[in-house]
Amino acid sequence: MKLPFDPVKNGWHFPENSIVGAMGVKRSNGLCGGMSLAAVNYFRYGMNIPAINSSDLKNAPNRTGTVQINSHTHPVLDFILYSQFAVFESLNIINQKAVLPFPNTPECHHLNSIDNEFPKIKKAIDNGCFVILGLRSLKEDYQGYHQTLVYGYDDKNYTLYMYDSNNPNEEVIAKSNGYRLVFSNGMQYSSYYLLMTLNPAIKSDLNAYDSSKNHVYNFAVKPPMA
Repeated sequence: MKLPFDPVKNGWHFPENSIVGAMGVKRSNGLCGGMSLAAVNYFRYGMNIPAINSSDLKNAPNRTGTVQINSHTHPVLDFILYSQFAVFESLNIINQKAVLPFPNTPECHHLNSIDNEFPKIKKAIDNGCFVILGLRSLKEDYQGYHQTLVYGYDDKNYTLYMYDSNNPNEEVIAKSNGYRLVFSNGMQYSSYYLLMTLNPAIKSDLNAYDSSKNHVYNFAVKPPMA
């Protein structure tokens, strides 16, 4: 089962590290979630993803940290930044910081993913919704490490199809090998959890994120033109 999202067409055409480096972003701990949410908003409003690539991001930021492209400040990149801040409003982030009710081992984290989180992801996609996925590292603390956009699944090996901001213009596939997650881009993670559910049918008249309205409108914000 897949939603009609194509990373080549609907995902950003540059890797996350390009925009993080260009904008000097540190306070957001990266922009992977923001790139995912921003991509969904372009999709839900039927707008083409801006054709910005890595070479465009080599321009130095101005004093406010806003990247200039072709001598103009670029609202699209600011939109990605503020999308990241919006992702941090997810209540699931807070819930995942609580002590998990099982022994703190990679195997237990992984089993929690496939037993409890995979069914939630599957249900969301069956209902036509995208999922921003929170991924936990294999390090000792198993803390949140990365965020991707899931638009499809297959029950076999608990497979997930996704757009990963680290790998532009390609579909990334994650599978369970029984005790950890193995990605087609070579990455491995201990586990995952449903971070945000985004319904592309929900739209608003908002042109900017508003913390008092984000949850009401499912984080639907009309993106800026390129």
